[in-house]
Amino acid sequence: MGGRSPPPEHRVHWSIVPILRRALCHGARPFFGAVVLLLNHCAPIEPDAPRVEAPDADAEARGVFLQLNRPGARLEIRADSISEYSERQEALATGSVRMAFYDASGQAGVDLRADRMHLDHRTGTIAMAGHVLMHMGDSLSARTDSLRWHPEGERVAIPGTLRIEMADGVETGRDLETDSSADSWALSDVHGRWQWADEEVDVRAERERSQRVGGALQVRYEKAELQVAGMQLRCALAHWLPDERQLVLGGGVEGVDSSGAFSARHVEVDIDQKELRARGQVRVQRGQAQLEAEEWREAWREHRSQIAGHPARYRRAGRRMEALRMDYERDDERVEASGAVLFSEGERMMRAQTMVYDSRRDVLRAGGGVSVKGEAWEGVLSGDSLFFDLRAERGWLLGTPRLHSREENDLRWEADSMHFDMAARALMGDGQCALSSGDVRIRAQRSRYAADAQRFTFGEGVVLERRTDGAFNQYRIEADSMVVLLDDGVAQRAEIGGALSGKIAIDGQRTSWLSGSGGAFTLRDDRLQQVDLASDADVTYRHAGRDEVSRFRGDSMVLYFDEGGLYQVRVEGDARLASRLVRAGSEATVNSVKGSEMDLYFVDGSLAKVKVGPDIEGHYLPAEDGP
Repeated sequence: MGGRSPPPEHRVHWSIVPILRRALCHGARPFFGAVVLLLNHCAPIEPDAPRVEAPDADAEARGVFLQLNRPGARLEIRADSISEYSERQEALATGSVRMAFYDASGQAGVDLRADRMHLDHRTGTIAMAGHVLMHMGDSLSARTDSLRWHPEGERVAIPGTLRIEMADGVETGRDLETDSSADSWALSDVHGRWQWADEEVDVRAERERSQRVGGALQVRYEKAELQVAGMQLRCALAHWLPDERQLVLGGGVEGVDSSGAFSARHVEVDIDQKELRARGQVRVQRGQAQLEAEEWREAWREHRSQIAGHPARYRRAGRRMEALRMDYERDDERVEASGAVLFSEGERMMRAQTMVYDSRRDVLRAGGGVSVKGEAWEGVLSGDSLFFDLRAERGWLLGTPRLHSREENDLRWEADSMHFDMAARALMGDGQCALSSGDVRIRAQRSRYAADAQRFTFGEGVVLERRTDGAFNQYRIEADSMVVLLDDGVAQRAEIGGALSGKIAIDGQRTSWLSGSGGAFTLRDDRLQQVDLASDADVTYRHAGRDEVSRFRGDSMVLYFDEGGLYQVRVEGDARLASRLVRAGSEATVNSVKGSEMDLYFVDGSLAKVKVGPDIEGHYLPAEDGP
């Protein structure tokens, strides 16, 4: 078992007075190395410089070396000369004075050097003055005019200004405090400059608290202003790791550089990687661009930023983007966004999973669940991928693009690809185009929508049809081209310029087959209300339940429908009728008649009456009395 130190109440308090007197009498020989000095008195830090002139010295010695020991520590004092003043219980050392502290293992702590040193035996306080140099390890030293060492906590205090020199930097400040180990210290009114071949950091702070951990320096600045990589930073708290060249700023950070300004709750600066990272209520101004996010990372040499948030935001010249993540290239003014992306300009909005905005070229590319909404047309335009020339206000959509307008009839229009012109309020679809309005369906290979006129134009293999769950009032019209007019998104009229053919089925019993060249179909509640055949009109009508068939032709023709089906036909120009009718309880009769004009009337689906004029040829026997 090793020896144990006595408890504090049994320790012997030695006075340095007899030690110095013996040193003066014997020329300060090295036998003082075994003396134990216990300095447990308390004394406040005094801001005044130490007194360096004391008359009537009791004794003097030259070439003094003192080694003062205490449990766990050792103090060495060297001086060219030392004077002892017994009555005042003071000693004064002059000429290359040095005071060095060591721990129990012999590890060097603070090493102090000065022109003069004053020792107060009553308080144990040591004051040094004149070209004071304090070494704190191999790579850190401080220069000042005066300092004090206090036995309470073995504190070293420099009440005035000082200069600290380190391997990569220099600091000036005042009111430094440390201990004999020099593992941590604090000072006020700090100005520091750290320099390397490619970068430098300039710091001003109200307060600094520094420490060495594992040989590495860690600096903590309070209310700091820093300049690094062309940035001016202000923060409530800054942690500086010079060995790693890392800055960690907190408590609210504001920054300014040549490109703009930024703010955040927390900022990290990696000088080696040339990168800045920020978190918490991030606001960034880069030229005309503004960024808002919860996280921001900028490679300042490449002028490239990454932001993230719920959402992160980008704004420039009236255009806005929101997304979960964005990459921003400042020189090219280019943004790549992903995750719930929204681009907006005025009433115009575009959504997608990914989006690239090139501000210099004024183009936008998007993919994944793309939707476009604006005042150019009613409804939402959507697809899988988008290209949009913002300057020309033109673009295209791929991946089953569609226009959906939730009006009265839930309008839907889709194609293999779509081009749009917002200035002209027009959209063009190519390949497998389809329009649905309520129960009405129109298919074609080409289509065009003019939003201002609420008009669709279809071409190549056009089919207009209505299919319902039942067989009542269904139709199918085929043509080379067709124009469909809308009213509040509801199909009201279909106009055909070329050849057409079709089939109209009322209830599974009454069916009409028609053909012609040019015409129009008027709809009400998705049902046929009127059919106009402009020329070469040819209609065959069959009532399967009564085994009746009629064929009527003419230069032009109009067919009228109500809820019960076909009720009247008007034929003009070379009107012809051939019919096979069955009277109740009679044999079937065949009728044939022609004239310049002809009106046909139907009752309960049967041809009931025919008016022909002005000239009539042929014969006609009605099935029953009609109107």
